[in-house]
Amino acid sequence: MASWSFGIFACWQCVSERKNCLSKAWNTSWVRYGRNKDKYDVAINHPRNAISKLYGKKYYIMEDNRVVRGEKVGPIVCWNDIDAIVEYMGNSKSSQYIQKMDEYLEDVIDAPSVAEYNEFNKAYVEAKRDVERKAERAENEKAERRRIREEKKRKREVEQQAKDERKRQREEAAAAKRGEEAPAPPNPEQQQKNDSTATTSVAVGNQPSEQSSNTEQQEEKDNSAAVTNVLVGTQICAGCNKSKSCDSFSQSQLRNRKRFARCKECVSANIPAKGVCTDCSTSKESGCFRKEMYKETNPRCKDCCRKKS
Repeated sequence: MASWSFGIFACWQCVSERKNCLSKAWNTSWVRYGRNKDKYDVAINHPRNAISKLYGKKYYIMEDNRVVRGEKVGPIVCWNDIDAIVEYMGNSKSSQYIQKMDEYLEDVIDAPSVAEYNEFNKAYVEAKRDVERKAERAENEKAERRRIREEKKRKREVEQQAKDERKRQREEAAAAKRGEEAPAPPNPEQQQKNDSTATTSVAVGNQPSEQSSNTEQQEEKDNSAAVTNVLVGTQICAGCNKSKSCDSFSQSQLRNRKRFARCKECVSANIPAKGVCTDCSTSKESGCFRKEMYKETNPRCKDCCRKKS
């Protein structure tokens, strides 16, 4: 194992069992470094010296080589070699420092030549490239799985939106169908006329059966004509007294006010709803009727209700 950050160059066995043989600090604040700075810099910064980066004023380098089964393991240059290399340079000129160090590595340490590392370097480069390819392939597969998940999620969202839209359309169609099937309320004017006719008949007293029969036939005819005039899926607005389609009314008006329902235009214009009282045959605003009378076929105003009670 190798760590350039902390200057550790050792196998796991050395790390776990032989802690005294790992890296050792080499301090640039020492006096001997200051006296021969140029020589020490050549020894420390040589490309074949496996030494850490400078931390503050300290470098970290392997303390000593290990021999496993008769073969040296670890970096070429160790802690003791730094001073030995500077001493080996002697009184040579500064231009010869690098040459002197190369000679020390070859003659004293007996380090393998750079060419002997070609096979290892080639194997290392190929292994590294293979690892990078596998890592890239794994990342691509991960990205593809993520893309598939997102695509499925978007598809589910689109399907859910389509499902909700179909449900909304079915509900609207059902509501429209219910509005068409609902019986159209009678025309308030026609109802007032019929009620007035009935009141007149009662006031006059007993009439011949033929006249009664004619009156009933006339009422049935008028009611039939009124119902025929109201188209299917329409509603008489209690505000403007016009026959309009159910779409012109809000659902709350149709559901809660029935005969006193106002179209959206009358609601916006604050036109009051009016209805005809069955008893007094008088057209009055909706405020003159109790709310429970809104849904009655023959509503009575509050005054008539009080008289009845």
